[in-house]
Amino acid sequence: MFLTDFYNKDDSLDITEVQPLLDFIKSSGLLAEFNNRELKTMENFLANKLRKEGILKVTKNTGMFIARQPIASLAK
Repeated sequence: MFLTDFYNKDDSLDITEVQPLLDFIKSSGLLAEFNNRELKTMENFLANKLRKEGILKVTKNTGMFIARQPIASLAK
């Protein structure tokens, strides 16, 4: 039997400009197979979303599990 704990860390990035986000995405190679028309569609989509919402929020969910054997005297 193991004791386990989970520690969650909420984290996010608030994006206020489209071009730096597009530059990052392009540099990652994720859009390597996109043609110019598709890239422009992506840019327009992000720009419209930013205009409507005021911010683009990129979230991630990270955490850590810690598992350990209980001390024998506490396990009883």
